[in-house]
Parts: sequence; C-alpha cells; structure tokens
Amino acid sequence: MKALSVKQPWAHAIVRGWKDVENRSRRTKHRGWLVIHASGSPNRQARYPRRWKTPDVDTLPTSAIVGVAWLHYVVTPHRSPWYSEGNYAWVLNIKRACKLKKPILCKGKLGVWNVPPALVRALRRQLPGLKPGSRGGHRAAVPRRPPRRSGRRPD
Repeated sequence: MKALSVKQPWAHAIVRGWKDVENRSRRTKHRGWLVIHASGSPNRQARYPRRWKTPDVDTLPTSAIVGVAWLHYVVTPHRSPWYSEGNYAWVLNIKRACKLKKPILCKGKLGVWNVPPALVRALRRQLPGLKPGSRGGHRAAVPRRPPRRSGRRPD
C-alpha cells in the first residue's frame, strides 16, 4: 500500500473527512487508497479555513499512521477552501476517509512511499474491510489501455 506523510493538524483533518484536498508541489500517478501518516513535526502556525476549528496540535498523534483516505484525482486549481494557490490539488474522497482507533507508530518518508508489510497487517487488523485490490492497493488504479492492433490480418 502507498502512504503519504502529512503534518498535523492537516493529517487529522484528512482522516476525519473534513479536508478534501491535499496541497502538493508535484503530481502523482497513484490513485486509490492512501495511508495517511502524521509526520513527526506538526505545523504550529496552521489554521483551518472558516467553519472548522483548528485543534491543539499537541493533543494529536505524530510519527504515526493515523488513517486512510481515497485519492480520487489530481488537478490545479481547485475550488476547495483547503486549496492553496500554486499547488497541485490531490483531491480526496472524504466519504471514504477513515481514522484509526489506535495510531500505528512508524517513521515516515517524503513523497508517496510504500508501507512495510508488517504495518499493512497492523492496519488491516484495525480496518478489516480495507483491501489492496479495491482500486489502489500496491498498484495505481489507472485504467489500462487495450493492446493496439497493428491493422494487419493474421495469415
């Protein structure tokens, strides 16, 4: 499974199903389930858009997998109040976001990274309905094109 490290309080907003866009400087070809990892250093100056109360970052877990979200597509720009101009909007399906009951401690990495198998097993124990084959496990869920025909008939 693929994961993305996100600073708190943004990781909290994603897994709670509030934040529908993750701002990134690069695109990704990955589509489907994305494990959300709360990075070790929170963003203490972060403020949520209107309508949402920003939680105290000292109460949120860090250096841990906190949930999963469904990466639907990547665009720029986007109308979401969470979108930050000049970035790519990684659009998340907030109805499919899910917070873990107990965060799984682990170190993160930059960019999209592969979750080690032992952590995938721990994740599945908390979310038994999560299946990698359900469009987005270890492969990007990009529709494959049918093979091209050469135009020649077989002899």
